[in-house]
Amino acid sequence: DLIFCEMDVLYKMGESYQWRETARWVKYEEDVEEGGMRWSKPHVASLSLHSLFELRNSLTSGACMLEMDAMTISQVADLFLEYLISQKLLEQHLKDSVRAAIVAQHWFQHQKSRMKNNQDPETGKGIFKSISMKRTLSEIGRTFSMKSKGDVQGSVKMKDKTNSQLNLDIING
Repeated sequence: DLIFCEMDVLYKMGESYQWRETARWVKYEEDVEEGGMRWSKPHVASLSLHSLFELRNSLTSGACMLEMDAMTISQVADLFLEYLISQKLLEQHLKDSVRAAIVAQHWFQHQKSRMKNNQDPETGKGIFKSISMKRTLSEIGRTFSMKSKGDVQGSVKMKDKTNSQLNLDIING
């Protein structure tokens, strides 16, 4: 049996929060390389004695709930926050802001290419790649037409007017 584990770090982006995947473990550890573009080579993870003592201290004196009757992250957050408040580990007035941080959007390393075209992960502002949809459809049509020159029925060809709204025509034979 293999266990998959990932570590996310919470970042504040303007007024909102976002979790980012920074490390993962499947038998070996992989870290997001500097610049956040790709994963490092898998390597054997090591822990310092100090880190183990910190973990032991957190498990004995902090809040640890290993079983919950919950199906969503929102339900887990609500149950955990109620437990923290009942144990006097969290003040009631902080509940909403802590809940917002827990259920914040998760951003994974494999989303980088899609995010790059739509939104800057650092600023959260839209960055749209300038691609002409007409040109893209034209190139697809041209390629498709060249592949099926012998089969005219149901094929796609370029219209004569390159400035038309839709630059593809379907030949009905």
